[in-house]
Amino acid sequence: MHWIDTFKKEIPGEHRPGELLSAHTNFRIGGPADVLFVPHDTGALEDALKFLQAENVPALILGGGYNLLVSDEGFRGAVIKLPETISEPLLFDGDTVCASAGLPLKRLVHEAAARGLSGVENLAGIPGAVGGAVYMNAGAYGSCVADVCVSATTVSAHGGVRELNAEQLQFSYRRSVLQEDRSLVAVGAVFHLSAGADPAALEARCREIIKTRNSKHPVGLPSGGSFFKNTRGLPPAGRLIEETGLKGLSVGGAQVSPMHANFIVNTGGATCRHVLDLMALVQEKVQQAHGILLEPEVRIIA
Repeated sequence: MHWIDTFKKEIPGEHRPGELLSAHTNFRIGGPADVLFVPHDTGALEDALKFLQAENVPALILGGGYNLLVSDEGFRGAVIKLPETISEPLLFDGDTVCASAGLPLKRLVHEAAARGLSGVENLAGIPGAVGGAVYMNAGAYGSCVADVCVSATTVSAHGGVRELNAEQLQFSYRRSVLQEDRSLVAVGAVFHLSAGADPAALEARCREIIKTRNSKHPVGLPSGGSFFKNTRGLPPAGRLIEETGLKGLSVGGAQVSPMHANFIVNTGGATCRHVLDLMALVQEKVQQAHGILLEPEVRIIA
């Protein structure tokens, strides 16, 4: 893989050949990447994307590593991990907030609450980074990123730096245009929040949501978060799985959580194959029982 040596020489940043991706995903699953690359800034990211495209090398963008299941064989190509400082981490201007794609989502939520800015408090407790939240249009308790995101700054190999407004981001349920056009990499986002709220009340709301999430979700075990998408107009995926009697069902080290049926957890030593086999089994049994094919919410790289 001669391209790695050239990549290391020409593109500034941190290069880690053979890095195990299990160390970078919340599932704690994933084999080695040919190289894991951390760009120092957006210029290095753009250069990296252009290099990889010219060399026909696959690229995988990694933020917080949540909602992601990676093959036991790893990834043949470059995994690009966005640092918190890929753009200015966090800037407040009245009720407008600019956040880096690499910024932990929890920091955006809590710093907005401390300033009396409402609109993202329902996202409290959702793990991962801002970029992943925009990519997935993350949401909870009737709110989602699309409600407050007004634009995102993207970088691509062929288009340089480009601003996409909310309409261009094409948000829908747990989707954005970033999932459709994998050449676009979000490096930052702008949110319009509502000023004038009581900071103490917002912070209390955040604590309440986190407490509720922690009481219902298996936060003590590695997982990819909610595994299957909910289908509008139908019972939640977790309820369908539970009503099918699948709580606790296991394949190897992968298990349908006894605590919340829409979580597949790594009880120790789970492989990607264990998770995929368990996923297929759950899909099959739920379809037989309810006539509904569950669609994964977790991004699968296998």
